[in-house]
Amino acid sequence: MSQILINNAFELGVMPLEFSDLINQGIENDSVCSSIFILPTAKQVRYYTQKIIRSYYEKYRKPISILKIVTLEEFINNLFQIIFPENYPHIISEAYRLTIIEEATEKLDLKFFKMNNKSLNYQIIEKLTNIIFGLREDGITLEALKNDIDNAKAKNLKGYDFFKLDDIYKLYNYYENSLSTEITDYPDIVYRIINYFSNNKDYDKSLNKAYKDTHCIFINGFSEFKKPEVEIISYLNKINIPIGISIDYSTENGPLFGNLEDTVIQLQKAGYRLIDKVRLKYKNANISEIKAKLSRSEFIRANLFYSKDYQSIQSDSFNNIVLICEAEDRTDEVQSIARLVKHLILKHKIQASEICIAMRNPNKYSILFREQLQRYSIPYNISDRFDLSSSPIIITIFSILNLIIKGFRREDVHLVLTSKYIQIERNEETIDPSNLFNIAKNLRILGGNKRGGADYWKKRIEISINLKERLLANEDRNKEDIFEVEILKKEINNLKKALLDFTILTDSISFENKYYTPAEFYDILFEGIIKRFKIYDKISKYQEEFIINGEIDNFQNSVLLENLEKDARSLIAFKTLVEEFIFIMRDRYPDKKFRLSEYVSKLKTSAKAFRYQIHEKPGYGINITSIEQTRGIPYKALILCGAVDGEFPISFKPEYFLGKELPETEVRHNKSERIQFYQFLTNSTELLDAGNQKLYIFYPKHDGSRELVPSPYINALLKITTLKENSRYIILKEIKKLKKNGQLDYKQKDDFEWIDSISAPFEAFKHFALNYNNTNFTKDKGIFALINQDKNTQHTIEFIQYILEKQASVFNENVLIKIEDIPNRINDKLSKSIDKPYSVTELETYALCPFKYFILYILELKEKKVDELGVSPLEKGNLLHKILYRFYTYQQKQTNRDLYSKIKLVKLNSHQKQEYLATLKSIAEEEIEQVKFDHPFFYLDIDAIIGTNEKRGSLEIWLDNELNKTDWGFEPGIFELAFGIQSSLSTDYNMNYIDLDGLKIRGKIDRIEFSTIEDKTYFLIADYKLNLKNVATNSSIKDGISFQVPLYLLAGKKILKQLLGAEPFPVGGVYYALIQNYDRKSKKYESFKFVLLPQGNNLLFVPNVKSNNQTIESYDKLEEYLHTSLEKAKAIRDKISNGIFFINPQQKACENCSFNSICRKIKQ
Repeated sequence: MSQILINNAFELGVMPLEFSDLINQGIENDSVCSSIFILPTAKQVRYYTQKIIRSYYEKYRKPISILKIVTLEEFINNLFQIIFPENYPHIISEAYRLTIIEEATEKLDLKFFKMNNKSLNYQIIEKLTNIIFGLREDGITLEALKNDIDNAKAKNLKGYDFFKLDDIYKLYNYYENSLSTEITDYPDIVYRIINYFSNNKDYDKSLNKAYKDTHCIFINGFSEFKKPEVEIISYLNKINIPIGISIDYSTENGPLFGNLEDTVIQLQKAGYRLIDKVRLKYKNANISEIKAKLSRSEFIRANLFYSKDYQSIQSDSFNNIVLICEAEDRTDEVQSIARLVKHLILKHKIQASEICIAMRNPNKYSILFREQLQRYSIPYNISDRFDLSSSPIIITIFSILNLIIKGFRREDVHLVLTSKYIQIERNEETIDPSNLFNIAKNLRILGGNKRGGADYWKKRIEISINLKERLLANEDRNKEDIFEVEILKKEINNLKKALLDFTILTDSISFENKYYTPAEFYDILFEGIIKRFKIYDKISKYQEEFIINGEIDNFQNSVLLENLEKDARSLIAFKTLVEEFIFIMRDRYPDKKFRLSEYVSKLKTSAKAFRYQIHEKPGYGINITSIEQTRGIPYKALILCGAVDGEFPISFKPEYFLGKELPETEVRHNKSERIQFYQFLTNSTELLDAGNQKLYIFYPKHDGSRELVPSPYINALLKITTLKENSRYIILKEIKKLKKNGQLDYKQKDDFEWIDSISAPFEAFKHFALNYNNTNFTKDKGIFALINQDKNTQHTIEFIQYILEKQASVFNENVLIKIEDIPNRINDKLSKSIDKPYSVTELETYALCPFKYFILYILELKEKKVDELGVSPLEKGNLLHKILYRFYTYQQKQTNRDLYSKIKLVKLNSHQKQEYLATLKSIAEEEIEQVKFDHPFFYLDIDAIIGTNEKRGSLEIWLDNELNKTDWGFEPGIFELAFGIQSSLSTDYNMNYIDLDGLKIRGKIDRIEFSTIEDKTYFLIADYKLNLKNVATNSSIKDGISFQVPLYLLAGKKILKQLLGAEPFPVGGVYYALIQNYDRKSKKYESFKFVLLPQGNNLLFVPNVKSNNQTIESYDKLEEYLHTSLEKAKAIRDKISNGIFFINPQQKACENCSFNSICRKIKQ
């Protein structure tokens, strides 16, 4: 029972003092519509409106007239319309307030908040907006702020930051000047009413006339008022309409109700009388008698946070009402609450709508409750507000606008095309977003105005198509390489599809980034985007699918319906925002045009501050809301979660932005937090006092690895009750343990039955799996009732059984494919693998990890590519290959040296270095032009290749290395020799695959070098590498892991015999570094590494090549290596064709493997 302030017209003893009694009297007398009820929240307004409508209909069986149940803001707005009937302005939204402040920060010369003339981020603008509006709400006018600053400066007062305050004053002034008589905010409405009252002594006469049919005005349930609102209520005392103000207040309990003290004093000065309902109720009793007779709510009001002598006043009346629970973490907390809710509904027969979960900060819990309540099939209403800027539909709309404003950035194109809310097509040709995005990534198309926008997209794709088509049309390509040709054709088709799709996208947008009137901007949004891209149609389509899809269970229906409603509500909210935006832009800037980008920037800021809600479904499910939204709504079960220090109470944070500390802000904050805890405990005094309400307080012990501290409010409650002594403060983990060990008594078992109950299908399945071998398990009908709630019950049970019974075989070491058990596509692939040409990469992949081969080449899963911001290693290698190929083929044309009149040999001359370098750079620039893309990292990579004035590039380093080895005795003569594969480089020697004793090999030899001594021809296989760190060694060749050099030597023998008519002798292989390589062991830069180089080889004059990993004993040993490698390669082919894929990878194969998540070796 609270206290009440009444004016002189309010008759004590005639008019009820309780809000509920006043409503009941109004219904009984059929006069409820003649009273004005002012409530603190819109939720409370909705609740009591529905309650009165139902009660009235039950009594009179007819609809009720218009009820006057409003919030205080609505009442004040109605009061303004009564006083100024012809001049009611547009009240700007929170969103547009933020837009004005953002505009002010851009135009004003701010000394503190704006550094280096940079734009402020959204969070700072939002904070400044809240400060300006907060000052206005609290009645601190611009003039008062200016006087305070001037006075502080004059007296040089401490605690004032004048740079901040001057900026705040400038922003306040700009904001106020942006308002007008037609466009204003709520505080201005309040000021105008106060000014009217103060300047018109007979204001009460007009109000008496306006309210002549009003029975009374009753303000109920407020715990705090703004000063200007109190001033208006003070003026209302003069009218002859009965006014009652019922407040949660106690003159004795200052620590709890101190914030209302100034309000009560001001209203008393205005003529209101304060009536203590408790003393009125017990008017013939003394203080001690009153304390003994206090109800639960009266006891809480009198003692919470106040009494010092706790032992003498502890109450045991809350033992069957309140339960405090400690959970392990937030997930355990929410899941425990879900079990409790089910228990209350099923065991205690409480309606879901009569249960409320309250919290101080809903943002911390709303997502978690949505997720978990869905799993427990509990219907709910969550009254949180959603950010309009986070709505997928609004993100899509802004992304479409960004396409034009920001020049088709890749991320915007991806957002637009992957949105499910738009439809883009032409002649029934639909867009493939994934293909277009992958093409853009591969071609390094970033988009943006600086990079040419839409035109650059088209140009890059067209260039790539032309390059691929030229490659496909190369008449020297091996016609038998069907696999490579098909890949190339697919790439061309994907490119053409991407170009067509991008063209469809650009043609779908009919506006440009130019100047428009507000009306034209409105048309762009609703005609050029929402209508043109069929956003309304897409939402309607989802609604139709929702209605048709009747097989979805009821709870899934509710989730889908909520998402659908969120989409629809966000679009409605967007329309509301835009209409206000256009209206104000017209009013503030008549006949002025703005660039599209300016409109969008302002609208984005407004959207960030705009919130929307989905409609609450009355009577549908449990309510999840903030504590303040529970006021005055009688819930039979009220559950508080998140009761940890720092969250409830919220830690006080001084307002550093304002530039001065407002008096008693911390004290007021603490009292405001306490009031919220008090309101939770006294949510419904009627139910609480009658013992018909259950109160639960939950808190998590941990948040991740951080240990949390229980709210001090829990301790405050424990001090005035006997909850702890009566086991009403429990640790859930310990209760579960006691229950499991059979250590709970009968009453405790009954009270805590819900704590480890199986309340959801996923818990039932878990229980099923854990008790699979328990013969008594099948008798538990409750478990199977839960399991049968799941549509895929049978499939899930079979899967659990399969896992339990086949667990050993699931993690079998090998994959041995039975030909008869596999799909035809894979069967065909394996059956052809005995005769197919193999690349060295395929053989080495199998040698390192057969399972990876199976994934890549049999299942054809692709490895995830890491996006490179600059030139990738593969691209860099291909580019350098092309440059060096063109360089050497050009040098071949300048020489007369040849081998058997068939092969032109090149011997470089160190005196011609500058000429060679100029040729290399000229070729490089031509090749780079074909592949360049606009990104800073690209140009850094290119500088590293070509070089700069300050530093040698890779090409010059390579050239120096080539000139240093002219005395080796070997001269290059064949370059980029392809056999069995397509080559982007046109050579005179490309040919079909090579058959090595039945093993077909395909590949490309980067370079073959020759030496002729005494009519004998020797050759060396050379391969270019960016890095020499991981090249093959004699050991890896011997172990059957590396195959490139031995198989290429064998292939080279066959190819050269065919070309030269003579059989040359192999002398090993060499790897050349294309970029500078530093060897940490030798502490030297390396430019080459040999493999299989016979010792005593007088052909090669190479100093310091003695390593066992580079040389072998003799030529005979070389032949032995070649034979062994070929046999091991043939064995790999045979295993592949027989479907044998061991899961026994080499250790280094698992490093950075893309398939770790599905690898059985990792799972073992």
